[in-house]
This record gives sequence, C-alpha cells and structure tokens, in this order.
Amino acid sequence: MTQTVPTKPARGIIATLLSAALLSIPIAGGSAPAAQASNEATTLPMETAVTMGAVPRDIVVDDFRERAYVLNSYVSDSDKPDEVTWLNTADNTPSTTSWPLKAKEPSALELSPDGSKLYIAHYRNSKFSIVDTETGESEVLDIGTKFPAGIVVDRGSGSVYVYDSKGLIVIDPETKTVSDLIKVSNERFPNVKDVEYDPTNKVLWIAEGRAGVLTAFNLETGKWDESVSVPLSTAEIDGAEIGGRPQLLAYDHNLGLLHISMRARLSENWTNDRVISFDVFERKLLTDRFVEVGANPYEMVVHPLTSEIYTSNGHSNSVSVISPATWQATDAVNFNEIGITEGTGSGNANTWDIAFSGGGDTAYVSHPYKTAKITVHKRQGDFPKVTPRDNGAQTPAPPTTPEVTPWDGPATPAVTPASGEAAASAASVSDATLNWAISDYAAAWKTTPLGAVTKTDAVFNWAGGSGWYSEKTGEAAIAWGEGVKIQHYEQLVPDLITTIGNPVLTVNADKTGTLSYDVKWTLSADTKSDGYKRVTLATFKDVVVKAENGKVSVTATPEWEGREYQLADGSKSNASYPAEFINYLDPQMRPWWYRTGASMDAAKTPLPVTLAFTAATAPAAPAQPQPQQPAQPVDPAQPAQPADQANPADQAKLSQPVPEQPKQQQPEQPAKQQLAVTGGSGELLPGAGAMLLAAGVVLIAARFAAAARR
Repeated sequence: MTQTVPTKPARGIIATLLSAALLSIPIAGGSAPAAQASNEATTLPMETAVTMGAVPRDIVVDDFRERAYVLNSYVSDSDKPDEVTWLNTADNTPSTTSWPLKAKEPSALELSPDGSKLYIAHYRNSKFSIVDTETGESEVLDIGTKFPAGIVVDRGSGSVYVYDSKGLIVIDPETKTVSDLIKVSNERFPNVKDVEYDPTNKVLWIAEGRAGVLTAFNLETGKWDESVSVPLSTAEIDGAEIGGRPQLLAYDHNLGLLHISMRARLSENWTNDRVISFDVFERKLLTDRFVEVGANPYEMVVHPLTSEIYTSNGHSNSVSVISPATWQATDAVNFNEIGITEGTGSGNANTWDIAFSGGGDTAYVSHPYKTAKITVHKRQGDFPKVTPRDNGAQTPAPPTTPEVTPWDGPATPAVTPASGEAAASAASVSDATLNWAISDYAAAWKTTPLGAVTKTDAVFNWAGGSGWYSEKTGEAAIAWGEGVKIQHYEQLVPDLITTIGNPVLTVNADKTGTLSYDVKWTLSADTKSDGYKRVTLATFKDVVVKAENGKVSVTATPEWEGREYQLADGSKSNASYPAEFINYLDPQMRPWWYRTGASMDAAKTPLPVTLAFTAATAPAAPAQPQPQQPAQPVDPAQPAQPADQANPADQAKLSQPVPEQPKQQQPEQPAKQQLAVTGGSGELLPGAGAMLLAAGVVLIAARFAAAARR
C-alpha cells in the first residue's frame, strides 16, 4: 500500500511552508533578515553513530516509513553490486535488507513526492535508476550524460531533473521518457554547480560557477530564462567584491530567500565558504553582509521550522548553523572533537550530507570514507518562530472576495440536553465563538479554513455555536459547524492531510470538560481513514468561566503534562493528547501528538481554548395558582354603598384594564351555605340582592389587591 512521506528534496529543500508564527524576521531593502537574538546557540549533539556499508554519501529521510536511505557503492569490488540500504530511524539500527542496483556507481539520490520511488543517478555510465520502495525492484534508463551532478524533483508535476555541468535533462518517471540536454548557460565551458526547486515562483534556480551568476529555468515554459542573470562573484558588500564562485543553493520557502554558498577560486586567499542571500520576490541580492561557515561544504539545508541554515563542512569535518535572528554562524557539531573524523583539509574530508527529519528535531550526517557511518543528532537550542512573508508585490492587488473551500463532513451535531440541577436553570446559547490554535507545532502546517470557519494569525475561529449554559451550575454544552484542513507537508507531500470539524465543547459542574471533533485523515490515495469519526481532541481541568451581565467567557487549557500514552513497543510517553484521538490516526502520524523526547516537544503542548457567548435569560418557573380570597361577610343591616358614591380611589382602580388572571376552579360550597341566600326553593331571600352586590364589590377589590402583590 502506497504511503506518502515528507523528505528532503534535492540540495537542501526539507522545509514545508510555515503557515503562522510569532517572531518576525523582516526583509527590508538590501538587508539580511533581522530578529531578536536567541539566548542559546543551537547545537547538534550526537546521539549515536551507525556503520552503513560502503561510502554512504547522500541521505534521504522517509519519516513515515521511518527510514533514512543511503547508497552503498563498492567501487573497489566490481563484481559486487552497489545497493540501496537504510537506517531504521525508529531505533537507529541499520537495515538487514538491501536492494541491489543494476548499474554501478550510484552518486545522487532523491525520493518521489509520494515516497513510492527512489531516483538514482549513476556516475560515469549514463544510467538512471528508478527503485520501487515497496519491492526494491529497479528499472534503468539511459540518460545520455556521463557525469551527473545531482537530481531535483518538481513536486508539482512529478518531473525529475538531472543536471550535469552543462545543463538539465528532464525525465518523466511514468512514461520513462528522457529529454535531450537543455542548455542553461552561454559559457563555452559551462559549470552548473547546483540546482534548487522553487515551487512559489515555479522555477529552478541554477548556480552557474563559470560565469559566477545565478540564473533560472522556467518550469511553466520548460525553457531556460536567459533574462535572469544575477552577478554573484562580482557583487559588492561594503565596497568590496564578494569573490569566489557559487557552489551550493538552499531555498527558504518561508522567508522567500535563496541562500548561496560562495567558494574561493584558486587565486583567492580565503578558506571558508561565504553564504549570501537572494530575495526571490524582489529579485535582488541582499548586499549588507555575508556569513562565513566551514571549509568546502558538500551540502546546505534550511531547517524546516526555524529557518536556520546548516552546512556540512567537508574539509572542516563540522556542521555550521547560521541563525536567521543574528545572521551569525556557529559550529553545531565538530566531528574531530567527538572522535568521528580526524584532521582537516581535502585529504581528511569525511563529512558529506546532512538531512533533517520532517519535524526538524533529528539530523542525519554522512561520513562516507574510512568510517562509512551515519551519525544521528538531536537538535538543542531555542525554538524561534518565524513569520512568513507575503510575495513581496510592490503594488497591492485589488480586493477580491476570498474563495471559500466548502466543508464536506457531517452536519453540525446536536448537543446533549441539560439534565439534573442544570436542567431547571439552563439558558439557550446561539452566538458562541470558539478560538483555538491547537499548538505552536501546528503553526508550521499549511491550514485551510472550511466553510464559515476563519483564521486569524494561527488561530482558528468558529462562530455561531449553539447549545445551552447554566450560570447556576457552570455547566455548558455548545456545538459549532464546519472545520479546518491541515496539510502537514504541503510542498513535499500534498496528500498528507488531517481534517477536523464540528467541534463540541462540554463543561461539567466540577470544572472539567472535553472538546471533540469529527476527524478524518489521509496519507495517500490508497491509505486513508474510513470517512469521519468523532473523537476527543482535548480534555480539561479547572475550566475558567466568567459571567457578567449575560456575557460569558470561557478559558480552558487542554491536559498534556502527565497524561501517559502507551506506544506500540510498550514504552510510554509522559505527555500526550487523548489516546482516543491518537489511536484513531495512522501509526505514522501519531508522534505529532505526544512527547517523543525530541527537541521540538515543547512546541507540541496544546494551547488554551477560548470561547465567548451571550446567555439568554433562563426560563421562569410556571406561575403557581394563588388561592382566591374569600368574600368578607356583609352585615345585612348595613346597606350597600351605591355605586355612584363609591370611594374615588376604588373607582380609579376599577377603571383600569383588568389583567387576565389564571382561572381557578372554586370548591363546591356546602348546601347549607347556599340556603343562606336562596332559601330552600332557590329563590333570593329578601335583602339578598343587596348583599350580593356589596360582596361582589369587595371580591373585585380583593382580586386587584392580589394582582398588585404579584
């Protein structure tokens, strides 16, 4: 079954587009990024070193199969087939399986966008292998170029680009067609050093070392764009030429910066590579400074979450890290100091590739010679957050109505009715708003509001929630409709998606609560959940409810610390989201939702949930029937006061509209009381009419008095 995987694209693209964050790193004029300085320098302490066959150079990380692929090249033994093998990233052990290749000298390695294929270019024999990552079977194509330097995958179209010093070759991995060599330089002896994929501008950026320029290949037209020729070697910083030749490229999707390492020419007397940056939106070089890293880096990558720049320095046997906040470089790890390598310079060069896991907490570095090892490192340091730039357009686009992506999930669920003590005091709610950003870790994912849901910075907003709330007990149950689509690795694995919607919040009298959603997920077209399922994403203790003048606000912090989650191997994590939610996901998606011991764990902590609403007035209890006051006996000797001589105040009361009172059935009077006014025959006795008239006036007055009291 095919599963999609995030991986490091060719030459350093391992990052996904970050969707939101808090720390701004602005780009202004020709200046490099500036931001608040970090309090702690980032380091890459080694966790382990694993022997991996022969000459492992390029590394490709497959997070979801938990593999770090490498190539074993047995150059000294022509009878032994070269092979693909891997490090099991779950436990950092070498695979007992290897896949033999049909062509010798594999030199460059890449992974298809869906993770189902490995692409391998072979040096000195004009071959290109396509390896099935399920079966290990391979196909071999003849691509015409004898000295391929690298591979780039267009993750939009799936096309594969192999480059050598002269130009590009396009391969369609489905039809197995191979293009002729595409020219990308007018130099007599061109020297293409590196190629980088830019999905935002739909180009391949090309470092042309002979001319010392940056140029571009247009992916939409399929042609080299000769109009793009940015001088690099002759560019000036502080009045002096940068010098050197462009060597490596690494694109930061988030900041829109293409980082370029410049290497000294033979006539120049500097040793360490210099890193400069090009603004791909404004199409200009940032010329306020350059940063020195180590000697002769073989790879340069951008960290997937922090925008840090890492270089694997071959001749220094170290890894440098450039902070985007300070624009300074420090050693993240020195391999001579920890006993992995010995010496410096070209004769001792033994630090080649560096690749990060998709979450950015683990780095893998290859040491192909003598030791033939892969070292595994856990990132340590502050976790800066980066605000993505816009596209840098100089003229604002005219306002347009944003396109709304519809919600395709279940209808808004009904809440459980109030019961017990809350039932008598529950008031209806119809205008509730819910706000939740999930976590800082989730801020790195591409998110799309669905239906009426909106997003402010990194916070998702649901409106129009309905349900009930009891001010007396503090209980509540409120539901909202529609949801959010989360693409965890939009550029690398566009089909890797979790969709959540229809949140239902419950608050209990003891200040505990839950937040549940309808959830579905996909890894690929063949690996997905069976539609939506309602699961609990958050549980709460000590929910804070504030009510004033009918306005109610609620703040609830999800439980995390101390909630154990048991892994498949029997070990336990000591911080997690609810197991009901985690276990519903595919096993390969679960580590995002519990503490794994990695440096990014702190960012996984769930953020507070807030909501607000107006509580309608609780329904009044039904009016209880009031017993009617009996008429006062009238002295027969006292004649009734004529109506026209009645008390003026009583007349005023009688002249007002009489509110309708609940009818009460009067108890049947005993027969002897009836005889007092009618006699035995039922006819009125003498003087009874006057008595009844007076009694009627008294009775009416009593009713008005009772009504006034109510």
